[in-house]
Amino acid sequence: MTQAFYNAISGINANQTQLVVVSDNVANMNTVGFKGSRVTFSDVYYNTLSAGSPPTKEMGGTNGKQIGSGVQVSSIDRDFTNGTVTSTGISTDCNIQGNGFFVVQSATGEPFYTRAGNFQVDSEGYLSLPNGYRLVGATNTFSTSGSKNLLQIPIMIDTETKANTKDLESKDIKDLNACSIAKGTFTITASIKDGATVECPVEITATDNTLEKIVSKMETALADKGIDSSQVKIECDATTGGKLVINVLKPTETGKVESLEFASGTSNFVATTELRRESLTSNTYSTKVLDYKQMINSPDSVEAAEKYSSLTITENGIVEISYSNGDKLSVFANDLGTNEFRYTTSDGIVIKGNNDVIVSSSVIPEANLQFQLVNFMNPNG
Repeated sequence: MTQAFYNAISGINANQTQLVVVSDNVANMNTVGFKGSRVTFSDVYYNTLSAGSPPTKEMGGTNGKQIGSGVQVSSIDRDFTNGTVTSTGISTDCNIQGNGFFVVQSATGEPFYTRAGNFQVDSEGYLSLPNGYRLVGATNTFSTSGSKNLLQIPIMIDTETKANTKDLESKDIKDLNACSIAKGTFTITASIKDGATVECPVEITATDNTLEKIVSKMETALADKGIDSSQVKIECDATTGGKLVINVLKPTETGKVESLEFASGTSNFVATTELRRESLTSNTYSTKVLDYKQMINSPDSVEAAEKYSSLTITENGIVEISYSNGDKLSVFANDLGTNEFRYTTSDGIVIKGNNDVIVSSSVIPEANLQFQLVNFMNPNG
């Protein structure tokens, strides 16, 4: 009789636990980032009253007699599948698609992990949860150790865009801020004083990945038509202010180059670089500024500062900050997966890379404007 009571009570206790878990799930239906739980049961060991016996030639076998000792809760498991995504219209509200947890820090620096993404920007520029825990930012997409530095938005900055004159000629074309040059051909047409015009086709191949190589192709195309550096000089170095500059020399002599014209062909070089004569009377031709450098420092005064106005968060957790002058500060991952700064001016010029976007450590100590996610092999553990 005692065993019967025990078995019944074990069932009541186990089902009570299940009711508590279900009620907790129901109570947290509207809790941001909440993950419901489920209860699984297992039976308790059995008491054997008699063992079974195998059949013989004369008699059939008998089964053993066992009495169960009740039920127990074997596990309470969280369900980490994606919940329902609801659009809130708030740019700092985020959700995780797939595995992982946001990393936040308490006031003492202790890390916590959460699926809740109802962040807000506090008065010091940190993204934080309603309980005050602040978000940790990522510096490397493929990191196995992670960062411990908080993601902080610079509320005010002093910023200046300059022409980048360093290594312009040898810099990879894809890293130039203001152009994306495609392979193909374009034409330089030289007008000869007291003579005809001469067309000099220039072919850019896939291996012509620097301005230095393109200039060499241009010089070769001109030289093939008898036009050397004594008539046309092409430069793109520290003295040209971030531009490619072409000077026509000695235009008054008969038989010498008097002027140049440039036409796009299958390559977009002319159109993209905006290569043209500087004025109607000038013998100098130049591109737009092809490379820029951005200097970002802490402002000397509130009045002189560009102030934070809004932010957007991309689907891969990168934060893009907009300022009162229309400029934007963000990050991108390089080929090694390490984040570097990216700056977009209000004119749409994209400047990227830590060598070209120089951010003072007093503004942001590192390029960690990206949400850091942490994954666990066993989230329930």
